[in-house]
Amino acid sequence: GSTPTPTSAAGSSSGGGNGGGGGWSMTQQKLQHVEQLVKAQQWSQAEAELKELRHSASNSADVWNWSGYVARKSGRLSQAFPYYDKALQLDPKHRGAHEYLGEAYLQNGEPQKAQEQLKILQKLCGYCEESADLSAAIKAAPQQEKAKSSFLLGS
Repeated sequence: GSTPTPTSAAGSSSGGGNGGGGGWSMTQQKLQHVEQLVKAQQWSQAEAELKELRHSASNSADVWNWSGYVARKSGRLSQAFPYYDKALQLDPKHRGAHEYLGEAYLQNGEPQKAQEQLKILQKLCGYCEESADLSAAIKAAPQQEKAKSSFLLGS
């Protein structure tokens, strides 16, 4: 997906550490590793890395977004929502978090809420990768509610 932007770089207070690169780049390196673990579907290792990052880089929206993603993909949907909420508290314009939150709502059988996330994304970035992906997910999702209410369309 999209490249994270170093918005909250300055505020990270991760004591001394072992490099002159500052807290942000260390967090980014670890998140790149998380991304590799996710691609390999090594959920428990990814979760272990993220658990550490949620302490050391708790002001990084990317950390919370990935935490939500890993929780959702590991079948812990109820844990995913608070993670996405936290990511969006830290960065209300975080496109990845809006996309994944929308997908989580779909998994949870709440297509209306997924549509709301899609509208937010379309305002943020028009037809970008995240809104396109969420739009496709919404179209592919089983539409239980629409089937029941299709006869109401005429009103």
